Amino acid sequence: GVVQNLISLVAEFGFVPNGTRIYYVNRSQPPLLALMVLAVHDATRDDSLLAEALPELLREYEYWTGESIDGGPTTPNRHTVAVRGRSGAVHMLQRYYARTDAPRPESYREDVKLAAEVAPEARAVLLRHVASAAESGYDFGSRWFASPRKGLRSIRTTHILPSDLNAYLLAAEDAIATLARRRGDVMMRLRFADLASHRRAAMEDVFWDATVARWRDVVLPADVDGDVPVQRPTPFFHEQSRGPGAHTAGGFRTAPRNGEPVDVSQWSYAETHGAYEYVPLFCGAATAGGDVARAAVRALCASGLVQPGGVAVSTTGMPASSEPVTAQQWDWPNAWAPLQHMLSEGVRKYGDGSRVLLNGSSLDHTGVARYIARSFVRSCYLAWRSAGVMHEKMRADVPGDFGGGGEYTPQVGFGWTNGVCLELLKIHGGEALI
Repeated sequence: GVVQNLISLVAEFGFVPNGTRIYYVNRSQPPLLALMVLAVHDATRDDSLLAEALPELLREYEYWTGESIDGGPTTPNRHTVAVRGRSGAVHMLQRYYARTDAPRPESYREDVKLAAEVAPEARAVLLRHVASAAESGYDFGSRWFASPRKGLRSIRTTHILPSDLNAYLLAAEDAIATLARRRGDVMMRLRFADLASHRRAAMEDVFWDATVARWRDVVLPADVDGDVPVQRPTPFFHEQSRGPGAHTAGGFRTAPRNGEPVDVSQWSYAETHGAYEYVPLFCGAATAGGDVARAAVRALCASGLVQPGGVAVSTTGMPASSEPVTAQQWDWPNAWAPLQHMLSEGVRKYGDGSRVLLNGSSLDHTGVARYIARSFVRSCYLAWRSAGVMHEKMRADVPGDFGGGGEYTPQVGFGWTNGVCLELLKIHGGEALI
C-alpha cells in the first residue's frame, strides 16, 4: 500500500521526496513515515512490516538529523542547527532546508517572477527559502515571512526552527523506540528512547513559551548559514540537485557556523500565531494531564483559531488581527484537514479534564476535541451536500465553504480530507458529528 511505497522511496533516496517526480528529489516530505508505520502495525501486527520498515526509518532519521544509523559519529547536515536553550543546554534541532537554489520546475514561472523582484545577489537564497517552504508542506504562509505585508519577498524559511517539525521528529523517535521494542531490538529501543527524552527536554527548553502557553517557531540569526555573495554570482537558472553533501549554492558560498551553537541571546520567537504551534501536544511534547498540556489546551481555546468550520491555520489576516490578509493558502481563513486531526487528538489524549470556555461553551478536554472534530466534519459534509465533492481545504469561519488562496486552483477529491473525516467519525461517532 501507500506506506510500503513510501518505504521503497526511502530505500531508493534515503528520504521521502516531496513528490514522485525526479525534480522533487532535492527536498523531502515532513518526517511522518514512522508514525504511519506505527499506525499500520498497530492495526495489523504484521511483523514482516517491521523487518522491512525499521532499516528505512533509520535512514530517514539520519537524513533529517545526521544521527548515524549504525551508532557511529553524527554527520553534520543542513537540516540541523545547534541551539543553546534557556537552561544553558545545547540542543541539536532541525529545520527545513531544500538542496536547491533554483526555481521550482512545478512553479517555474512564479519563481522566476518572484526572483526578479529582488536584487540579483539575493535570488539564490530567496529561491532556497521558497523550496524549503515547499518541503514543509506549508507553501505558503506568513509563518515563513519576516513581514506578512511584504509576503514572499521576505521569506526566510531556513532561518526558522519550526516547533512542529521538531515535534514530528520527537514522535518519530518515540515511534521507532516502540517498533524496536516490538521487534525485540533492545539497543535500538534504548537509543531512540534516549533521543526522544533529549528532544522532549529541548521542546520545553527552546520552543515552549510559558507566557503564551504554546510551542513557538524560533527565528535564527540571518547569518546562521554564513551566506555571503561570491564575486561573480552565477545565474539562478541552473542545475537543481547537487546531492546531500553539497555546500555550494548558485551565487552564494554557504559556510557552517564552525560548530558554535546559536546562543539564547541570538534567537527569538516568531511573531506569527498559528495552529501549528499546538501540534507538539499531539506529538507527545507534554505529559498527559500535566500543567503544560492544560495550559496549551486553554491557550488554543482562547486563541481565536477555533472557528465554526474548524481550526484556522493562522491568525494572520483574521479580522481582529493587526496583520493584513496575505492571500496565502496557509493563512486565515483556511482550515486544513491534517491540523484538525492532530489538534483534536492532541487535546483528547493529553487534556486533563478541567473545563475551559470555548466560543461560549464550557467544555472539558474531550468536549473541546469533539467540538473541533464536529466543526470540521460538519463543514465538509455541508460542502459535499452542496456540490457533491470533498475539498482539500475549507474555510474555518464559514461552515460549508471551501478555502482558497495560494498558487493554484483549489483542488477537490480529496485524500487527506476524506481520511481525516473518516477517522474523526470513527473516533467520535457519526451521529455525534453530523
